[in-house]
Amino acid sequence: MSNGRCGTQFLARQMGALADTEVVVHEAMSHEFGSRAVFRSKRAQFEHVGRVPAMQRHLIHIEHFTNQDRRYIHFGWQAFAWVNYFHARFPDRFAFIHLVRNPYHCAASHATHQRMVDNFTDPFARSSKIFGYDPKVACGDFAERSKAFNIFERQLFNWLEVTRYGLDCGAELPSFQGLYRFEDVCRPDGGDLDDLLTRLMGREVSAQAPEPFDRVHRASPWPLEFSVDPALKAQVDALAKELGYAQEALDAASDPEALRAKYSAPRYDELPCDPSVPVVVRK
Repeated sequence: MSNGRCGTQFLARQMGALADTEVVVHEAMSHEFGSRAVFRSKRAQFEHVGRVPAMQRHLIHIEHFTNQDRRYIHFGWQAFAWVNYFHARFPDRFAFIHLVRNPYHCAASHATHQRMVDNFTDPFARSSKIFGYDPKVACGDFAERSKAFNIFERQLFNWLEVTRYGLDCGAELPSFQGLYRFEDVCRPDGGDLDDLLTRLMGREVSAQAPEPFDRVHRASPWPLEFSVDPALKAQVDALAKELGYAQEALDAASDPEALRAKYSAPRYDELPCDPSVPVVVRK
């Protein structure tokens, strides 16, 4: 599970190249997961499965391969709210890792995609993003003030909620296989990449020429506002430090001028885009 913009396309591409009997998929579905509506609600999850044919087909697809003793490895942030459901449905077959990223870079990258502009016209916002006034959020004290958040702040709040949920699942579920940081996995020297791939594959593997990859990399189409509510920043920083991010790194990453310069231009030093290469691999 992840917040998105954490290198999952890159990871799916690496694993697809290494796959033997494994099935590697990037974003099998998107808004059909309905993660916002089912967030922290088992009842809503069961109701969603019952009324959404795409979700039913997805579960059948998983069962088809896992019943053949084949690993089905799915990357895709839109599925974040389903960790506990998959754990309950596939108790002896399910495992997950939690992939995180510096919250300010994660939020800014999402903002360049114009996500969370509002709660009505954006299908990803309606289905897959957590707003401060949603039910069952852990940080409910932002309910009223979040209505005035800019896009960047909305993305930071979403990061806060999804990351906290991931940590809660990691603490409660034995299917948790580890937490990895984008910055450690996508380093030029490989970093923790081989360890992550080996854990997901269930066998020792090594990345093949790990070049960066991001098919939907974007520069901001308009000037973004990067100011942050002080109370929100305090909670984001506190949680990020639990993940191992230093305060100095968080302060540097949250600097509005640095963010504006970084995300208003193509970031080829981060994850270059190669739109000719598919990211969904099926075997």
